[in-house]
Amino acid sequence: MSPAWIVLAALDGAALVVLGAAGGHGVITEPALIRLFDTAADYQAWHMLALLGIGFGGGRLFGAAKWLISAAGAAFLVGSALFCGSLYVHALSGSAPLPWAAPIGGTIMILGWVALAAAGLALLRARSAD
Repeated sequence: MSPAWIVLAALDGAALVVLGAAGGHGVITEPALIRLFDTAADYQAWHMLALLGIGFGGGRLFGAAKWLISAAGAAFLVGSALFCGSLYVHALSGSAPLPWAAPIGGTIMILGWVALAAAGLALLRARSAD
């Protein structure tokens, strides 16, 4: 178990509820912006769950797998903040003041999943060496 990742996942989940409440009270009326907001919430929720999984499973790891799991968690957190944050701002304001944030954030989230896959491979390799 890795308590720091659990705390970060919980804070991310709390932010998701706050943002969902803000967006769900009729603030956004344009259908395209509602879809944008919903996409941000969906991506944030999935990545928050991934962070929670890292928190509960990542503390028992060692070596390359531990480093890769931490890199995946950091990528999920930063990528989600950039990608989802950019979509939330766009949906709530009607404009995208930082148009580069969503594609960079999305790329960072993808790299997080690649790091998670690499951690799994490192664990498989370590297990087969035993």
